[in-house]
Amino acid sequence: MTATSTVTLVPASEDILETAAHYLIDHAAELPDLSRCVVLLPDLQFAPRLRRQLLLAVASRGHSALLGPVISTPDQWLRENIPIGKAIPGPARRELLLVEVLKQHPGVLPGSDPWALAASLIALFDELTLNRVPVPDELDAFTWRLQDAYGIDEHLPAPLGMEARLVHTLWLAWHEELHAADSIDPGMAHLQRLAAHRNSDDDRHYCLVGFDELSAAETEWLGSLLEAGRAHCLVYRGTPAAATDPPRPFQVLLDSAAGSATGDTPFDLALEAILASHSRPPPERARELRATFEASPLADRLRLLPASSAEQEALAIDLQVRQWLIDGRQAIGIVTEDRRLARRVRALLERAGISLQDSGGWALSTTSAAAAMERWLETVEEDFDHLPLLDVLKSPFVFPDDDREQLRNTVFRLEQDVVLHENVGRGLARYRKHIELRQQRLPDGWTTTTADTMQQLLNRLDHAAEPLRELAGTAMASPALLLQRLHTSLGELGMWRAFEADPAGRRIQQEWQLLLEAAQHSTVEMSWLEFRTWLGAALERHDFRPATADSPVQLLTLQQAQLGRYDGLVIGACDREHLPSLPASPPFFNDPVRRDLGLPVRPDHYQLQLQRFRRLLGNAPRVLLTWAAESAGEPRLPAAWLDALQTFHELAWQDDLVDAQLAQQVAHPASRVAGTNPLDMPQPSGHPAPVLPAG
Repeated sequence: MTATSTVTLVPASEDILETAAHYLIDHAAELPDLSRCVVLLPDLQFAPRLRRQLLLAVASRGHSALLGPVISTPDQWLRENIPIGKAIPGPARRELLLVEVLKQHPGVLPGSDPWALAASLIALFDELTLNRVPVPDELDAFTWRLQDAYGIDEHLPAPLGMEARLVHTLWLAWHEELHAADSIDPGMAHLQRLAAHRNSDDDRHYCLVGFDELSAAETEWLGSLLEAGRAHCLVYRGTPAAATDPPRPFQVLLDSAAGSATGDTPFDLALEAILASHSRPPPERARELRATFEASPLADRLRLLPASSAEQEALAIDLQVRQWLIDGRQAIGIVTEDRRLARRVRALLERAGISLQDSGGWALSTTSAAAAMERWLETVEEDFDHLPLLDVLKSPFVFPDDDREQLRNTVFRLEQDVVLHENVGRGLARYRKHIELRQQRLPDGWTTTTADTMQQLLNRLDHAAEPLRELAGTAMASPALLLQRLHTSLGELGMWRAFEADPAGRRIQQEWQLLLEAAQHSTVEMSWLEFRTWLGAALERHDFRPATADSPVQLLTLQQAQLGRYDGLVIGACDREHLPSLPASPPFFNDPVRRDLGLPVRPDHYQLQLQRFRRLLGNAPRVLLTWAAESAGEPRLPAAWLDALQTFHELAWQDDLVDAQLAQQVAHPASRVAGTNPLDMPQPSGHPAPVLPAG
């Protein structure tokens, strides 16, 4: 690659991956060799599309193939190419280490849950490390820093002083614990990799594409590469922030190094007038925009659909996607932060025979494999309560080698004859006793075979629960022992073997292995309740993305959709709960203090989400925005950005942008796909004809 150190701003209406492909081809030192070029993306799901754009761009130069480039993410590329000598604990190991630190300092925050506190502290420590916030060794110096950030001239009030002491004490103890274990924090390892790469002499050229946010340390790293002529950055141009918003480090870098951008389209100018920060009132801006554009630049591309319920919203998205596919659109995106809506839309489309590429996935804890394991643990904890017990017995993961028809019959008889007719709600001993009593009362109608089969089933469950029974209480045990007993119990049920044939089950086994490796180096002992919290957090932390066939329909989150280009785009759940999806308020330090320390704050995230929403509207020639006025019996309000679009457009062009035709079609039963049923249709029944005796 030829040296360049500029940042190129790309309008939202252009395809940034296509622009990047032409940049790489135009600046290649010797085509078709791009092996010394490294392209870094925020998400690798768009790497295949970048490769296609590269092949299209190089074909115009007479080449049918390329050598390279390497396509990766910054974190993955640094981990693969710059080794760190010390051990780096994973999430589970970090959690155990920090809980151990918290238990060594019980007076720091008495009465708190160390497991909940550990998760918050890990997030805070990562932010402090990656944003290069110094934490002095002396508590007084740290307290003075916070006192200045809070704007307090005298001593910190008791709650704020406790906050300072807690963070400072645990920060130092955490790093002492890492040093004693000859380990290094993942954030510090990332900083070391960034520094080592910044000072290296490799002759590769780095092209960063599509980033809209980096930490302070990553921004410094990128700035040094740009200054040395070792990198080029292509980013979407953002809507200017309000004058009162302090600039973020990454935005400062872009503003100082950016090259010129191409002109705006009428669509871009209209969105700029609506969504950017302005001091003038909306009616004045609407009149000015109407004077510039007599016809609306938005009306042909942007439509809204207010639904009366969450189900109607899902039906509208399903119908719109099917209509676009019939019209021949090849790339359709469904973007939503509401996973419940995403799963309902997925079910509706699959009923119509349309598969989806689900890039968002869902929490591993919500898969059927994890649910089966959870119900089994509840069964042991609740003395074989009939509700979790029957769920377990009806799961395909339990006793997978048994004859399924025979097992279903046995479970049915247990549910009908013992649980319902004998009114037995829990307890293996009570189930066994009432099976015997029923057998004595009904020797003819209730055969010995049925009773024996149920008794054998209960015996197998009793044997499978034995490894966990003594631990599922108040006893303390090592996490390694608890994990091994869990493995043994699931093995007796056949559930562990069944997991091997299920993608989500295999992912649970991998997570179990990571937890076991972390537990083998820990001296922490935990109760059963703490173990359940630790295990549940691990399953909740990891997303499960099933392998799906190539499909023209993608299901994405707002962040994942940034580099895509679509023939049709639906943005669902445009309500105030999900758009923007802001992080929870951090438990430590308020926004002004975090701003003073150099940490990200909620207004930053809000502005970032607005930029992403704004860019996404320009990624397709046809965009549908939906929201539901009610969900689960609770009213919902439209998102402020959606409200601004609709109100402004109605002021300027007397059009509320509502897709009335789609709303009418959704209400018609013929627009829905009927499901298939393998059973024969029932025949109409008639009344028996009366018979008059001859006499």
